[in-house]
Amino acid sequence: MSIVATAQHGFYRTSTSAATTNMAEMLNVELLLEGVKYGGGEKLLLLLINHIADHMEVLTPDDVRSIVDVMFEQLSEHEDGDRSIINLCLVVLSNLTVPEKNTRIFCEHTITMTADGSMPPEPSKELHTLLKAFSQHNPQEEDSALNYYPKSGFSSDMVRFDPWAYVGSIITNICRDESARRALLRQSLGYIPLLTKQMHSFNPIRRRSAVSVIRTCVFDKEVHWWLLEEVNILTPMLLLCVVGVGDHFDGKETVKIEPFTDDEKKGMDPRLWMATVSPSKTFESEIDILQMILESIVLLCQTRQIRALLFKKKVFPILRNLDLAQLDPKISDLINEIVQFLYRDEEQAEGPSTDIKDEGEGEGEVAKETTSPAAATATANVSDAGTVAVAGDDDDADAMGLD
Repeated sequence: MSIVATAQHGFYRTSTSAATTNMAEMLNVELLLEGVKYGGGEKLLLLLINHIADHMEVLTPDDVRSIVDVMFEQLSEHEDGDRSIINLCLVVLSNLTVPEKNTRIFCEHTITMTADGSMPPEPSKELHTLLKAFSQHNPQEEDSALNYYPKSGFSSDMVRFDPWAYVGSIITNICRDESARRALLRQSLGYIPLLTKQMHSFNPIRRRSAVSVIRTCVFDKEVHWWLLEEVNILTPMLLLCVVGVGDHFDGKETVKIEPFTDDEKKGMDPRLWMATVSPSKTFESEIDILQMILESIVLLCQTRQIRALLFKKKVFPILRNLDLAQLDPKISDLINEIVQFLYRDEEQAEGPSTDIKDEGEGEGEVAKETTSPAAATATANVSDAGTVAVAGDDDDADAMGLD
């Protein structure tokens, strides 16, 4: 059997042609799941289940719950065993949770939440294990020589050395549901601080997932200060991804981007300007990840107090160098919007105020909020944030261990 992989937003999914959809309708989910349970995790059956999950229109809510349960069972059974089965089970769950209706079923099935919201959402033991397996990964132990995520097909390196990476795609998908967001933001569970560390992974699946979760969470302005001051998502997390060394065309010739001046270093996190000393420090290479980072900063710019903090941390020279290093118009537009936010306050006063009050506000009033085009775009992107994992084809059988 051949399952055709097609590129979509940096991930890969099975073909949605009429022939493959008809085949998905003919496959019996219950029988396939029974085969997986009693056949020791047969990889071909898992591929068939993934094929059905990728044609979600044929699934009932009971099918979704059954697939989730069996995938969790397989993950538990093979936790210290066949890593290709771990990878494939996560691919199934990732594709399964792309549509929002399936995400809702998944969250209702794996997260306990009271109707009146009086109790914080509690992830199931299985989901908690999954989140921990992903977030406790240490990017500093990765090997830069490995190909964690090729542009097509499965990566044998990722299956062998980072089999839990696709948990990130699942997190990105379920984070669209309020119960999942609230569970991830529970400080007592400690998910967010660990997730942000994945921004420095060589594996773009991990980076993309971590940034996507942060972008989704910063829509909630109530958590901005916690994320900035306690989790420290700005430095060295988000901003470290957008500092680097490189070249730019000055109108006449290609020249090196100038390093930060001594004045620019004042107030900047030393880890940021010290990173540019290394000639190997590069800007984030994936445009979609870079765009989400900047959209997150735009969302943080919605109140004057946070804008003042960003100004003091010398965000402007960091973004200036980033703008010099790349040519993508979407990135330039986002950078320009952030700069306009920061310098508008300076034009209205002698410098951005750190006072919570904004101009014209009474004593004790909350700072005004600003809606931006980029924030509106980010809102639309979050609604379409479903990510699709690798479905696989015959050419990738060796990489997955499908002999």
